[in-house]
Amino acid sequence: MLPVVEHSGLPESLSPWKLDHNSLKFSLKGILPYDHDLLEPQTHLLRYALEQPYSRDMVCCMLGLVKQVCHFLCS
Repeated sequence: MLPVVEHSGLPESLSPWKLDHNSLKFSLKGILPYDHDLLEPQTHLLRYALEQPYSRDMVCCMLGLVKQVCHFLCS
């Protein structure tokens, strides 16, 4: 499953696509038996988001970056 890349207007805290900006892994809480793929770095997910037009806000939200830093990375 991949996200629809658009400006959703949701607060960053409600985004289901939030990744740790150092490891690119989902910050999963609890000791549920998560699928092994969800525990790996999500480089393919980030690459997919970056390839979409108008993805800057989505990438900022995913990585929890301020927009000035994200503008530099996505340009």
